[in-house]
Amino acid sequence: MENLIKRILKESVSEIETQQEFNEFHNFFKLSYGKTPNFEEIFERIVTDISNSPTPKITLTDRGMFCGLSLTDNVILSKSIFNRSLFGFIFVLFHEIAHQYQYKKYGKNLLYDLTTNEITDDTLNKLIEIEKVADRFGENMANKYAKMFNIPKTPIASPYS
Repeated sequence: MENLIKRILKESVSEIETQQEFNEFHNFFKLSYGKTPNFEEIFERIVTDISNSPTPKITLTDRGMFCGLSLTDNVILSKSIFNRSLFGFIFVLFHEIAHQYQYKKYGKNLLYDLTTNEITDDTLNKLIEIEKVADRFGENMANKYAKMFNIPKTPIASPYS
């Protein structure tokens, strides 16, 4: 399991940083969802799905008023998302990972270009479409996990959908 997560956190971090990030992610996940039936299987599946994505690194933070943020080289998750239902957590995690796929498909300057140029209707429509696609991916993954592991579905906030 540890080698698998190290592949997730593979770029630009030392072995010690990688282990610390993994431990923090695992500890928060276990604290929040450790009583869930099949907890370890769910966690292992999340790790596998992350490792198969273009996400090089996942970091947790206390800063900011966001659930998650996807940078070109990192997915940053607010520790507050561990207060959500497991279904909601999975939605947020994979919503942010969806943006990593978008960076890979459209290039790393995608959001920079959209947010630094003049704001037009086309720009806003493209930004909203990017978020809708990420919402759909997050929701599909949450539903997949719900079905696979009998996780109760809870309402999720999809402001762009």
